[in-house]
Amino acid sequence: MLQAKKAAGIYVTFLEELGQQPATVTLMSQVNQKAERSFKIIPAPLDNQVYA
Repeated sequence: MLQAKKAAGIYVTFLEELGQQPATVTLMSQVNQKAERSFKIIPAPLDNQVYA
């Protein structure tokens, strides 16, 4: 779908089905011990968790 349209990038939140596409890289932001956002974003597999 997105590959056919030659999409270079897309910003998505909470759409796990899109992360299951073969050409999609899933990323997750990190939090510190106090549950504060660190704004560090790393590649991570889908884990059926929602962090808001």
